Amino acid sequence: MTADFADIVALSPLQRSIYLVSASAAGIDPYNVTFSVRIEGMRSLDSVHIAVDGLVSRYPHLAGRVVAEGLPHPVLVVPTEPEIGWEEVDYESDPDPAARARARWSAEGTRRFDLERGPLARVVAARVGDGDFELVFVVHHVVVDGWSVPVLFADLVALLQGAGATLPPPPQIREHAAWIASRDDDAAVRAWTAEFAGLESMPALAPPTPSDAQLPVTGEARLGGVRSAALHSWARQHGLTTNTVFQLAWARILSSLVSRDDVVFAQTTNGRDPSLPNVERMVGALIATMPVRVRLGEDSPRDAGSALQQRISLLRRHEHIGLGRIARVAGVEAVFDTLLVFENMPMVGMDTVIDLPGSARLVTGRVDSLSHFPVVVMPIVVDDEIIVRVEIRPDLLDRFSPDDLASRFLLVVERLTQATSLASVDTSIDGDHAVTTGPAGDGRIDRSVTEVLREVVARTPNEIAVVDDLGTQTFADFGAAVDALASDLVSVGVRPGDAVAVALGRDRRVLYAPFAIAAAGAFCVHLDPATPRARIEQILELSDARLLLADQGATTVVAIATPDTAGRIGSGPVLALPNPAHPSAPLYAIFTSGTTGVPKGVLTSHSALLSLWRHHDRQVYRPTSSTLRRSLRVGHNWSTGFDAAWQPTIALLSGHTVVLVSEEVRADPARLVEFVIDSAVDFMEFSPSMFLRLAAAGLLAGVPGAQTCPLKILGLGGEAISVDTWQRLKCLSGTRVLNFYGPTEATVDASMADVADHARTTIGGPLDRMTASVLDHRLRPVPTGGVGELYLAGPQVATGYLGMASLTASTFVAAENGRRRYRTGDLVRLDTDPGLVYLGRGDNQAKINGYRVEPGEVAAALRQLDEVRAAEVVVDVRRGRTRLAALVVSGASTAHLRAALAKRLPHFMIPTVVVHVAAIPLNRNDKLDTSAVTKILDRAASADTAAEPVTVAEKILVQATGFGVTDSLADLALDSLGVMDLVTTLRRAGYTVAPQDVLGAVDLRELATLLDE
Repeated sequence: MTADFADIVALSPLQRSIYLVSASAAGIDPYNVTFSVRIEGMRSLDSVHIAVDGLVSRYPHLAGRVVAEGLPHPVLVVPTEPEIGWEEVDYESDPDPAARARARWSAEGTRRFDLERGPLARVVAARVGDGDFELVFVVHHVVVDGWSVPVLFADLVALLQGAGATLPPPPQIREHAAWIASRDDDAAVRAWTAEFAGLESMPALAPPTPSDAQLPVTGEARLGGVRSAALHSWARQHGLTTNTVFQLAWARILSSLVSRDDVVFAQTTNGRDPSLPNVERMVGALIATMPVRVRLGEDSPRDAGSALQQRISLLRRHEHIGLGRIARVAGVEAVFDTLLVFENMPMVGMDTVIDLPGSARLVTGRVDSLSHFPVVVMPIVVDDEIIVRVEIRPDLLDRFSPDDLASRFLLVVERLTQATSLASVDTSIDGDHAVTTGPAGDGRIDRSVTEVLREVVARTPNEIAVVDDLGTQTFADFGAAVDALASDLVSVGVRPGDAVAVALGRDRRVLYAPFAIAAAGAFCVHLDPATPRARIEQILELSDARLLLADQGATTVVAIATPDTAGRIGSGPVLALPNPAHPSAPLYAIFTSGTTGVPKGVLTSHSALLSLWRHHDRQVYRPTSSTLRRSLRVGHNWSTGFDAAWQPTIALLSGHTVVLVSEEVRADPARLVEFVIDSAVDFMEFSPSMFLRLAAAGLLAGVPGAQTCPLKILGLGGEAISVDTWQRLKCLSGTRVLNFYGPTEATVDASMADVADHARTTIGGPLDRMTASVLDHRLRPVPTGGVGELYLAGPQVATGYLGMASLTASTFVAAENGRRRYRTGDLVRLDTDPGLVYLGRGDNQAKINGYRVEPGEVAAALRQLDEVRAAEVVVDVRRGRTRLAALVVSGASTAHLRAALAKRLPHFMIPTVVVHVAAIPLNRNDKLDTSAVTKILDRAASADTAAEPVTVAEKILVQATGFGVTDSLADLALDSLGVMDLVTTLRRAGYTVAPQDVLGAVDLRELATLLDE
């Protein structure tokens, strides 16, 4: 009996990775290679069909199939009688035959191959006119690469021209497989380990790749013949290859996008070792993908390029082991999610005309060889002109324009030739906006808070200023109480420039206090009365406070006074108050956590707060107040020891009513919802965490997608808003939703976004006369879409840190025009939406398998599950491992939740720890209580005893992997080859398992359960 195969060839590491990605992709296959030709003046396709058959006879592996089951590694099976798919269709009678052919071209490019059954190539020939045909060739990347396409094309042309007999015998692909098997893997491991010594985890540009991929969007830019010639000349003059110049250019752009000097990206090489005879004519997936590491410093591009060129030349000898293994064996926690592809081979451009026998002719079309990489940069040289094509996966990255990125690449290529150092090369293009300034506003501040309050009291004496548990209070009475307290403060020795601390309960007195202290010429040190006594005393000492305003029963090292509801702390005569403070004088201090363990007091001036007030008065209060034709009722729910407490308080300066929420009510979401409704509150601000609790307690009415809120204005601040919450907020009807961002050092709110105006989460743009700059690690503007640190300048920037001159100098740095700029430490990017997108702290990024994972995205996925009422996800570091931990309010089991998440997220984004809780813990500022979360996770960890394998499947898995049965597969960083090895082992043991099963499991126990089922 004759075997039905002519050859069996082991797949290379790259082919195995391609196979895994293709087999695991739920949607389109990103590894279809498509090229087209047009044949004109040919009556019949018989000769074309014969030529294609001849081409397949020369390269029979195009008709092959991949076999993996029961084998250590997948292999390519080459049939004895190779045939590929051939289909003829007639579109000549269509209204637009060319459009119909283009549509078929697109459809064929996305139609999947059955890799296990084969064949791995097909041709569709569409008649589009009398004797005119459009031919679409589709070949899977597992058997062909970009280098192979011109070889196939040249052979096809020769066969069509009747010159097939003159073609030399093609080299066999098994010769390349034998060459890979002969390589010294140990030497390769040593070389790559040395190359990556000292590399810190490389941040990813894109989020993790979903299994359901989308076709990339493409862009293109051309350098032009004259400019290309100048670049080629410069490279030759300095002994550099064009490829090296391209590597330097992409490294510089990547450096600007991720804000670091040490960058790594992937690059394809032709994989054709010159020691192999006729390797340049070999057709197959011979290319290799290797990481390229570039350190950007003060070396000139020439010197940096020369050193890089020498290193890459040596490393090319070791590229055969594959990208995944290179990262694994070198111990590198890095993500190479951008790919540089330089096709340095003779290229046939589009629309090239080739004569065929008779009067027929062939016209070349386009070639598409896609990739699963989020960003692919493909420079080519056609007739000495440099052309760059950029592919971007829209499902992963939509913040970059491929055309802009292509133009940026060519500009950087040219700028390299003029630069004194690689790090100094400008990466900007027209349209970048890394520095944005807010509206002009109402000009400079020339008054104090005291003067503004007195004006509003005089203007609206009978309007309601405050509502609390004691009832209502007019502006006249509020102003009188402020002046009375100010007079008493002066009488007890408070002088201009002194610090007076306030730790009063949640009634009107806590609103009098800061205004009275300001009227006395002093500044307020805000304290939450629930703050531990030891910390209060520490802050009192650091601020040198002369007095503490607090309720009866408080004890501390300084004098304590308790104001009554009229503002009096004594019974003496009313004293004359000092002249109003200068606008630059300190108004208040808020103490925040310091990295040294000592609280740092942020000192804020009158003018800084009034600048915030002017913006909110014009942009927030007036539009709604004008519509309602009355003043607003502004709810005050923030902790009085938090700078956000000023956000509702400044509404008093515009004549609006502040409605204070009592301590008992603000701790109960259900009662707080009732309070908002019963008190007819128009505007109130919450943290996103608190909003979710209130939404669950009934703040929103209606069905998802068409909900209403009793508030006219809903403000969110203090935390980032998750994607799912943003979309929910956008659907609110009749409520203006505002997202505020601002560090304490920039006076409460530094930027604002109207949620309705933005398709996705953003903190918007800066407030009046504030400037936001997105800068990289060298203080250079970051390109649009790149990640950098946010710097804020303008009238709201705080005076500095109380008594900490050196910290003030290092944090509030010099900017242009003699201004000061606050370094926030927050990572942002300037989006094209437009707006600032908050990405988290620069010193607190979650890295899972090298990916910068946003815990909020995982939490959003959890909250989208029907069984989950509330969820939060945090980073949990234990025993040297960085993991994700989830707190959920749900009746569903952990296994069920993980299984549901596996359908939405990559396996390494599924939380390793899932803890069921009765409610998500929040602190007094309505943010996630990280201390309480830590305790919950500690208890869960202590209860998690070492697990032993029990079932047969568990024992097989433990033996095959060497992992513990409850070890997280995400923590263990299985690459594509490791997944395939595990699948092969399980299949040998008799289990029907696919790569997706491994990728979807959280740990070996869960995978074993799946196998047993």
